[in-house]
Amino acid sequence: ILSELPPHENIIRCFGFSIDAPQRPGGSGMVKLLLELCSGHLLDFQDSKGGKLSPKEMMDPFVQVAEAVRHLHAQRPPIQHRDLKVENVLQGSDGNWKLCDFGSCSTACVPGHELPRGELQRLQEEIDKTVTMLYRPPEMADVQLNYRKGYTITEQVDIWMLGCILYTLAFYRHPFQDNATPMAIWNAKYFIPSEHPMARSAKLCALIHWLLAADPKDRPSAPRVLEAGDSFKALRMFP
Repeated sequence: ILSELPPHENIIRCFGFSIDAPQRPGGSGMVKLLLELCSGHLLDFQDSKGGKLSPKEMMDPFVQVAEAVRHLHAQRPPIQHRDLKVENVLQGSDGNWKLCDFGSCSTACVPGHELPRGELQRLQEEIDKTVTMLYRPPEMADVQLNYRKGYTITEQVDIWMLGCILYTLAFYRHPFQDNATPMAIWNAKYFIPSEHPMARSAKLCALIHWLLAADPKDRPSAPRVLEAGDSFKALRMFP
């Protein structure tokens, strides 16, 4: 997918790839990618600041990741990254933040309530292999629960993951860091640390809650995220 994707300044560039044949019968080959050179990831940047980012330092990378997500979702069919996290956002030599690691990408929309029950276990195993548990949205956290609820797995999974990234940049912790269970994620059970200075921003907290809506249909589209993000970049997020 990455090699065929139209270029974007917030997506790591792929200059080429090769595929090595398996070394033994039945083995798997190796894919080698020639990628744009980038330095540390977004969590390194936050670590270097002692975990405390200014509103601009928080919103600049967040908006750039959202721009990358909008680019993916604008493709036909829309591309779901499915593994958005602070460790998968790198800083390029041009100073821009770049989304990387497209190994979990998919264009498949999965209506959980329509799958034969025999397919549910296969789907859960695939999700377990490719989607980081802490960042899974409710529709991916437990496909058995999703079968009863009927959420469809679409590009809205990336919007939930954007919410996890924004929460992490704001509070230097993950929203489900202390309770990364499928049930906690399913019920969107997380808290805003009220003692943190960033918690004073009602706009910021409202955006986080919007992104982390349990029902995918209640989450904004990537363009709507950027509309909100642009107003925050103007530093109008604090009263």
